[in-house]
Amino acid sequence: MTPYGAFLLAQAIYSPIQPAAFEQVLTVGDLTAGLARDADGNTVVALPGSQRRIDFENDADMLPFDAGPLGMVHTGAYRGMPALFEAIRPYLVGEISIAGHSLGAMRSGLLAGLCAVNDISMARLFMFEPARPGYARLGDLVRTHVPFILGTRNARDFIPDMPPDWPFPYRQIVDLTDLDHPAPGIDPIDDHLLGQIGPAVLLRWPDPQYASEAALAGSA
Repeated sequence: MTPYGAFLLAQAIYSPIQPAAFEQVLTVGDLTAGLARDADGNTVVALPGSQRRIDFENDADMLPFDAGPLGMVHTGAYRGMPALFEAIRPYLVGEISIAGHSLGAMRSGLLAGLCAVNDISMARLFMFEPARPGYARLGDLVRTHVPFILGTRNARDFIPDMPPDWPFPYRQIVDLTDLDHPAPGIDPIDDHLLGQIGPAVLLRWPDPQYASEAALAGSA
């Protein structure tokens, strides 16, 4: 699973979901997960970012919640995650990868933490423009459990600085890689959007499978 391949799945799980990208799409309460297979038959889980009112309400519910072995986490992002984990658990085969963008990226980190405390092996975690999902304990747990972790921040995007690290010590799971691909115009939120992140990921980590898309991204 390459970074751009992971991004495409993180994009495909947004509504309207691209069903051809997934073997299974599960919905538990307000949460949705897409389950795909990589070329070796390993499971890839994709989680969507914010689109609905409930998503933005969960983004804003940033007081810390004690999630036991995961430590203190973002309340809104964690809400419903244990139930979603139990629903997808029977489908987790091989070396697991998890990918998401924005709120989906934050939840990807939390799902990786749930895999860690339940002894489910993971191979890769891709977090595109995540907000901070929890305190240092979550990051320590996930970094110990997942061999490859990629997190991105694009140019002026301020979402990865949320929630602020005061008065609660929220942290990113890993240091984020700057994609340095600012959108035209003055609105920094444009640097957070899928249409800006996809070309930036492909430029930063070229993927021969998508050579034509890379050429278009490079000429933009």
